[in-house]
Amino acid sequence: MKKVTIKPNQTIYDIVLSEYGTCEAVAKIINDNPDLANDDSSKVLCGIDPINDKGLYLDLPLLPGSTVLIDMDSVLKKNIVKELDKPITTFDIQNYGTDNK
Repeated sequence: MKKVTIKPNQTIYDIVLSEYGTCEAVAKIINDNPDLANDDSSKVLCGIDPINDKGLYLDLPLLPGSTVLIDMDSVLKKNIVKELDKPITTFDIQNYGTDNK
């Protein structure tokens, strides 16, 4: 298993895109990492009570500094078209819950 350290504002989608090139791996990552958690400050900014709601929100950032295990022997085909030299971080609180117009 490869260990990936979560950077600020990275969602689970960012991780699967950077590691597998496809969102088909979301379930695999969740199954391999049952303790995944969102960044509490992002939950608060989105009106979610992080103390009473421990749910994993796929569109919110994961906890920065936490580790995600990536199964390098997975049957999921790595489908990376272009190598990226920067981390993928798509979460932006200013646009959360808007239609991005």
